[in-house]
Amino acid sequence: MSFDEKEVLASFEFDQNRLNDIKTKWLALVQLLMWGDVSSKKIGALPRSRKRVLEVGESFGSFIAEKTWITQPRQQLKSALGSSVKLRDSLSALSLVSKHITEGGDAEKYQHLAKELDEMLVELILEYEYKWADILEAQNDANDDE
Repeated sequence: MSFDEKEVLASFEFDQNRLNDIKTKWLALVQLLMWGDVSSKKIGALPRSRKRVLEVGESFGSFIAEKTWITQPRQQLKSALGSSVKLRDSLSALSLVSKHITEGGDAEKYQHLAKELDEMLVELILEYEYKWADILEAQNDANDDE
């Protein structure tokens, strides 16, 4: 049994308003790290935070990117799940370094934005990971029945 290509294609449809909210939150975090009054007592924490925020943005971009260039539906799903893992890793790395951004007038705002971004992305990841995994699992079950 082959994949229902329409189902696979539909599984990559994202709510654009939701994505725009995430992008807006991410951009606010970048701006705060670049131009805000944030710092750390730990040497190198601020540059590492900047780097990690950029990695989250890059991973998010991969997560929501078109997968239609991949010809096989199974590979599209596997690629999507791989980008999901990468985004989780990026979020984890950001979380580890963000806890050191505690100095400056905007430090509290930074912590709040970082937490909100993390929550928004984790919620998105979970929703789509389960959707993609369910499609793969159904295909595996169908193949086992044959």
